Order: sequence, then C-alpha cells, then structure tokens
Amino acid sequence: MSVLNRRQWLGAAGLGALALPLTHAQGIGPGSRSSDVLELTGADAIRAYLRVLSTAQSGAQTFNHIRIRLHLNPGKDQPLKALLDAEGWGAMRPIAQPDGSWQLLFNQFVAYRDIESGAILDHWVNPLTRERVSVVHSAKQNYNSILKPVNAPPGAVARPFTTRFEAMGPWWVMRSAVSVNRAVSNAPAYVFDEIFQFFTSREAFAEAALLSLPSHGCAQRIGPHESWMRMDTHPGQLIHEFRFAKVSRLDALPADLLDFAAKRYPQFLNAPAAWAAPS
Repeated sequence: MSVLNRRQWLGAAGLGALALPLTHAQGIGPGSRSSDVLELTGADAIRAYLRVLSTAQSGAQTFNHIRIRLHLNPGKDQPLKALLDAEGWGAMRPIAQPDGSWQLLFNQFVAYRDIESGAILDHWVNPLTRERVSVVHSAKQNYNSILKPVNAPPGAVARPFTTRFEAMGPWWVMRSAVSVNRAVSNAPAYVFDEIFQFFTSREAFAEAALLSLPSHGCAQRIGPHESWMRMDTHPGQLIHEFRFAKVSRLDALPADLLDFAAKRYPQFLNAPAAWAAPS
C-alpha cells in the first residue's frame, strides 16, 4: 500500500462522493425527503444535528465514548501495522443564542493504551526506531465552534447549514468528510482527513420531543505521525479507526480511564460551561 492522498483515501473508503457538497449529492435538493434520504437546512438542520451528536437542550451536556485503533501505513506496498489503542470521551454542551445560532462547547480527552495489555501508557517503544518515548495523551480543551442557520462569510456566497441523512435499515446515517490543513507556529502544516458516520434510530428520530437521540458511529482518519512518537525521517502515515457511542453519564466509561483523567486531567471531566476562544 502506498501513501494515500485525500482523493484516494475517500475513494478507498467508498465515500468519494463526500468530496462534493452534500446538498448536491444524488440530486437531492435542500429541505427534501424521500423514503431513503432526509435533508434539512437552516434551524431544522442544526436541531437534527445536535439531537444526534449531543442534545438540543440548551446548556445540557452529553458524552461520547471514543475507542481508537491506530495503524501505521508505512508505504512502499507494505502492510498496515497496528501500533496502539486509545480510549476516551468527548464532552459537549450546546448553548442556544438569541440570533438562532448555537455555541457548541467541547472538551475531548483520549488516553493511549498498550495494544496487548490494554494498560494506559506513560511510555512507548517505537517499533521502527526502538526508541523509548514519553506518551503525550490527546487533550483538546475549548475545542469550540458556532453553528449558524446560514453561513455568510464576508465576500462569499451565503450557504445554509445542511444536515443529510440516508436510510440504512432501522437507522438514519449522517456522514461527513473533513480535510484539515492547519499551520501551527513555524512548524510544517498539520494535514489530515477524516470521514465520520453517525447512526441513530429512525423510530427515535421521529419522536420530535426527544431532544437527545441514542447514537453511535465510526470514523477513519489519515494523517501524519504524532510528533511524540519520534518517527524521525521514517515515511508513512497514521490511520485511525474510531468507534464511538453517546452515553448519558461519564461513569459508564472504564474506571481506570476515569481515575487516570481525574488525577491528571480533571478539567476534561465536563464540557466547558461558557464560551472561550477555541484552542
């Protein structure tokens, strides 16, 4: 397997159509529905998105249990190599605003685990360099965003917020593809691609009074090695396989993970209570 670019990655995942604007996929227009597709725009789209991802109850918080398997894609037609497991959660709190927009307040903590024993790691032996390195767990604080019924950046065409669902048996499936090219200080740009799929019950979705729907999903991510892994000049990429599920209480997660976070990262046990500039 060679190193993949974005279009190859989307195509290999069978989701190449997601590189196109979702409102134009399969010829389904804004606000339309069929037996297989439901597409919403504006305030209705935001409400549906929040019900699946978190909650449409302003000020309440929800948690998503996250489990990850990290693979090394070394390139040069070599097979993938499983490196690490990881586990954690995202804590999310939506807050409605007077203008119809929503603040989406988010903290995320993920700890790396040994792939065989499952123990939370402080150190890890790089299988390529054999160097013993210190593990840097993933902690994203105030990873906040704003959802607007209509996005109208200066000088750009106004576009409504759109949420699209496809039927799959008893489920509605919400998909998204994200490509990030982020420059950090004087370091090289951090580039990665992610593909998400969220599943929620069609029966539950039809109950309009339910502000938070049971949901679960999966995602794939392809990007560079984490800097703490100290891969030096070794080529290749990391492929992350995500599984996640909404939980009503954080104590539904493994006790060792919660104890570890409470001692070292207590600020991540809840979602942010108020807006702060995104980290």
